[in-house]
Amino acid sequence: MPIYEFACRRCSARSEVRASIAEKEAGLAPDCPACGAADLRPLLSAFATTTGRVAQTASAPATAGGCCGGGCCAP
Repeated sequence: MPIYEFACRRCSARSEVRASIAEKEAGLAPDCPACGAADLRPLLSAFATTTGRVAQTASAPATAGGCCGGGCCAP
């Protein structure tokens, strides 16, 4: 079930609400748990996923001239 984050416009308290996507699409409008105001704004949240794979890191290419390496950009 997704977690939606909100910030109160009155007291600036942040809160999280677990709700289904159907509830969100139907107009999820929780009250602030700190001050009771019904004037919450949704926040943009990051999310993460997990897999059974081992993380791989890419190595950065070696810079050998060019604009990224300073060859054509150097004074």
